[in-house]
Amino acid sequence: MAAIDGFNTLQYLSLLSKVCAELESHTGTADKVLAEFIIHLARSSDNLHHFIDKLKDNDAHFPDYLVRTLFTLVHAVLIPAKTEYKLDVASAGNNFTKVTKAIAAGFFFHAARKDPQEGYRTMVNNQSVYIHPSSALFQRQPDWVIYHELVMTTKEYMREVTAIDPKWLVELAPRFFKAADPTKTSKRKRQERIQPLHGL
Repeated sequence: MAAIDGFNTLQYLSLLSKVCAELESHTGTADKVLAEFIIHLARSSDNLHHFIDKLKDNDAHFPDYLVRTLFTLVHAVLIPAKTEYKLDVASAGNNFTKVTKAIAAGFFFHAARKDPQEGYRTMVNNQSVYIHPSSALFQRQPDWVIYHELVMTTKEYMREVTAIDPKWLVELAPRFFKAADPTKTSKRKRQERIQPLHGL
Protein backbone atom coordinates (compact mmCIF):
# COMPACT_ATOMS: atom_id res chain seq x y z
CA MET A 1 0.00 0.00 0.00
CA ALA A 2 1.50 3.35 -1.05
CA ALA A 3 1.33 6.66 0.79
CA ILE A 4 -2.23 8.02 0.85
CA ASP A 5 -2.97 11.73 0.50
CA GLY A 6 0.34 12.82 2.03
CA PHE A 7 0.31 10.19 4.80
CA ASN A 8 2.52 7.15 4.83
CA THR A 9 0.68 3.83 5.06
CA LEU A 10 1.18 3.35 8.79
CA GLN A 11 0.09 6.92 9.59
CA TYR A 12 -3.04 6.51 7.48
CA LEU A 13 -4.04 3.15 8.99
CA SER A 14 -3.43 4.47 12.50
CA LEU A 15 -5.51 7.57 11.77
CA LEU A 16 -8.27 5.48 10.18
CA SER A 17 -8.38 3.30 13.29
CA LYS A 18 -8.59 6.35 15.60
CA VAL A 19 -11.37 7.97 13.55
CA CYS A 20 -13.33 4.68 13.51
CA ALA A 21 -12.92 4.41 17.31
CA GLU A 22 -14.18 7.98 17.82
CA LEU A 23 -17.16 7.35 15.53
CA GLU A 24 -18.03 4.12 17.34
CA SER A 25 -17.69 5.78 20.74
CA HIS A 26 -19.97 8.72 19.84
CA THR A 27 -22.35 7.32 17.21
CA GLY A 28 -22.29 3.56 17.77
CA THR A 29 -20.90 2.81 14.30
CA ALA A 30 -17.32 2.30 13.12
CA ASP A 31 -17.94 2.56 9.37
CA LYS A 32 -14.60 2.51 7.47
CA VAL A 33 -16.02 4.29 4.40
CA LEU A 34 -17.46 7.06 6.59
CA ALA A 35 -14.13 7.36 8.44
CA GLU A 36 -12.25 7.66 5.12
CA PHE A 37 -14.71 10.31 3.95
CA ILE A 38 -14.29 12.29 7.19
CA ILE A 39 -10.49 12.09 6.88
CA HIS A 40 -10.75 13.41 3.31
CA LEU A 41 -13.02 16.31 4.39
CA ALA A 42 -10.83 17.24 7.37
CA ARG A 43 -7.62 17.00 5.36
CA SER A 44 -9.04 19.26 2.64
CA SER A 45 -10.24 21.84 5.20
CA ASP A 46 -7.94 24.70 6.14
CA ASN A 47 -9.62 25.24 9.50
CA LEU A 48 -12.34 23.92 11.78
CA HIS A 49 -15.00 26.26 10.36
CA HIS A 50 -14.30 25.04 6.83
CA PHE A 51 -14.57 21.43 8.06
CA ILE A 52 -17.91 22.18 9.78
CA ASP A 53 -19.22 23.73 6.55
CA LYS A 54 -18.16 20.69 4.52
CA LEU A 55 -19.86 18.33 6.97
CA LYS A 56 -23.08 20.39 6.76
CA ASP A 57 -22.87 20.45 2.94
CA ASN A 58 -22.79 16.64 3.04
CA ASP A 59 -25.63 16.36 5.61
CA ALA A 60 -23.24 14.89 8.18
CA HIS A 61 -24.37 15.92 11.65
CA PHE A 62 -22.16 15.11 14.64
CA PRO A 63 -21.84 16.54 18.18
CA ASP A 64 -19.55 19.59 18.42
CA TYR A 65 -17.01 17.75 20.56
CA LEU A 66 -16.76 14.93 18.00
CA VAL A 67 -16.29 17.37 15.10
CA ARG A 68 -13.43 19.13 16.92
CA THR A 69 -11.88 15.78 17.90
CA LEU A 70 -12.02 14.42 14.34
CA PHE A 71 -10.53 17.59 12.87
CA THR A 72 -7.76 17.61 15.50
CA LEU A 73 -6.95 13.92 14.93
CA VAL A 74 -6.42 14.45 11.20
CA HIS A 75 -4.43 17.65 11.55
CA ALA A 76 -2.26 16.25 14.37
CA VAL A 77 -1.05 13.67 11.85
CA LEU A 78 -0.62 16.31 9.13
CA ILE A 79 1.89 18.43 11.11
CA PRO A 80 4.51 15.63 11.38
CA ALA A 81 3.74 14.73 7.76
CA LYS A 82 4.49 18.31 6.70
CA THR A 83 7.82 18.11 8.53
CA GLU A 84 8.61 14.75 6.93
CA TYR A 85 7.86 16.10 3.45
CA LYS A 86 9.80 19.35 4.10
CA LEU A 87 6.73 21.59 3.93
CA ASP A 88 6.76 24.96 5.69
CA VAL A 89 5.32 25.04 9.21
CA ALA A 90 4.60 28.58 10.41
CA SER A 91 5.53 29.58 13.95
CA ALA A 92 3.98 32.27 16.11
CA GLY A 93 7.29 32.73 17.93
CA ASN A 94 6.69 34.73 21.11
CA ASN A 95 3.43 36.21 19.83
CA PHE A 96 1.10 34.64 22.39
CA THR A 97 -1.88 36.59 21.04
CA LYS A 98 -1.71 34.52 17.85
CA VAL A 99 -1.62 31.31 19.88
CA THR A 100 -4.52 32.41 22.10
CA LYS A 101 -6.55 33.48 19.05
CA ALA A 102 -5.90 30.06 17.49
CA ILE A 103 -7.24 28.41 20.65
CA ALA A 104 -10.28 30.72 20.60
CA ALA A 105 -10.89 29.84 16.93
CA GLY A 106 -11.06 26.14 17.80
CA PHE A 107 -12.98 26.46 21.06
CA PHE A 108 -15.29 29.42 20.44
CA PHE A 109 -18.22 27.26 21.60
CA HIS A 110 -16.49 27.22 24.99
CA ALA A 111 -16.49 30.98 25.55
CA ALA A 112 -17.60 32.27 28.94
CA ARG A 113 -18.02 35.77 30.36
CA LYS A 114 -17.65 36.96 33.96
CA ASP A 115 -20.96 36.92 35.82
CA PRO A 116 -21.50 40.09 37.93
CA GLN A 117 -22.77 37.94 40.85
CA GLU A 118 -20.21 35.09 40.85
CA GLY A 119 -18.31 32.84 38.50
CA TYR A 120 -18.94 32.87 34.75
CA ARG A 121 -21.73 32.25 32.27
CA THR A 122 -21.16 30.27 29.09
CA MET A 123 -22.04 32.20 25.94
CA VAL A 124 -23.77 29.33 24.17
CA ASN A 125 -26.23 28.18 26.85
CA ASN A 126 -25.80 30.68 29.72
CA GLN A 127 -24.66 27.89 32.08
CA SER A 128 -23.09 28.90 35.40
CA VAL A 129 -19.43 27.79 35.51
CA TYR A 130 -16.32 28.56 37.57
CA ILE A 131 -12.55 28.68 37.14
CA HIS A 132 -11.02 25.84 39.15
CA PRO A 133 -9.00 27.00 42.21
CA SER A 134 -5.90 25.19 40.86
CA SER A 135 -5.92 27.33 37.69
CA ALA A 136 -3.31 30.07 37.21
CA LEU A 137 -6.23 32.38 36.32
CA PHE A 138 -8.20 31.69 39.51
CA GLN A 139 -6.92 34.81 41.32
CA ARG A 140 -7.03 36.96 38.18
CA GLN A 141 -10.61 36.13 37.09
CA PRO A 142 -10.47 37.74 33.59
CA ASP A 143 -13.69 39.12 32.09
CA TRP A 144 -13.72 36.66 29.17
CA VAL A 145 -12.27 33.16 28.88
CA ILE A 146 -12.17 30.09 26.65
CA TYR A 147 -12.05 26.69 28.35
CA HIS A 148 -11.24 23.20 27.12
CA GLU A 149 -13.72 21.18 29.17
CA LEU A 150 -16.10 21.31 32.13
CA VAL A 151 -15.67 19.06 35.15
CA MET A 152 -18.39 18.66 37.75
CA THR A 153 -17.24 18.35 41.37
CA THR A 154 -18.79 20.63 43.98
CA LYS A 155 -19.44 23.10 41.11
CA GLU A 156 -19.17 23.04 37.32
CA TYR A 157 -15.50 23.92 36.86
CA MET A 158 -13.74 25.01 33.66
CA ARG A 159 -10.43 23.27 32.95
CA GLU A 160 -7.57 24.53 30.76
CA VAL A 161 -8.69 28.16 30.73
CA THR A 162 -7.21 31.12 28.86
CA ALA A 163 -8.23 34.79 28.83
CA ILE A 164 -9.52 36.19 25.53
CA ASP A 165 -10.64 39.45 23.98
CA PRO A 166 -14.41 39.14 23.25
CA LYS A 167 -13.93 40.89 19.89
CA TRP A 168 -12.11 37.77 18.73
CA LEU A 169 -15.35 35.78 18.92
CA VAL A 170 -17.02 38.09 16.40
CA GLU A 171 -13.91 38.05 14.22
CA LEU A 172 -13.26 34.28 14.39
CA ALA A 173 -16.82 32.94 14.49
CA PRO A 174 -19.05 35.52 12.75
CA ARG A 175 -21.66 32.86 11.98
CA PHE A 176 -22.09 32.26 15.71
CA PHE A 177 -21.45 35.65 17.32
CA LYS A 178 -22.17 39.25 16.37
CA ALA A 179 -21.47 42.62 17.90
CA ALA A 180 -24.39 43.71 20.07
CA ASP A 181 -26.42 46.67 18.77
CA PRO A 182 -26.24 49.26 21.60
CA THR A 183 -29.64 50.73 20.62
CA LYS A 184 -31.47 47.41 20.95
CA THR A 185 -29.92 45.77 23.99
CA SER A 186 -30.16 45.96 27.76
CA LYS A 187 -27.51 47.71 29.83
CA ARG A 188 -25.95 44.35 30.78
CA LYS A 189 -25.84 43.22 27.14
CA ARG A 190 -24.29 46.54 26.08
CA GLN A 191 -21.48 45.89 28.55
CA GLU A 192 -20.90 42.44 27.01
CA ARG A 193 -20.63 43.96 23.51
CA ILE A 194 -21.22 40.61 21.79
CA GLN A 195 -24.00 38.09 21.73
CA PRO A 196 -24.36 34.52 20.49
CA LEU A 197 -26.51 33.83 17.44
CA HIS A 198 -28.77 31.03 18.65
CA GLY A 199 -30.52 28.59 16.38
CA LEU A 200 -27.68 28.09 13.87
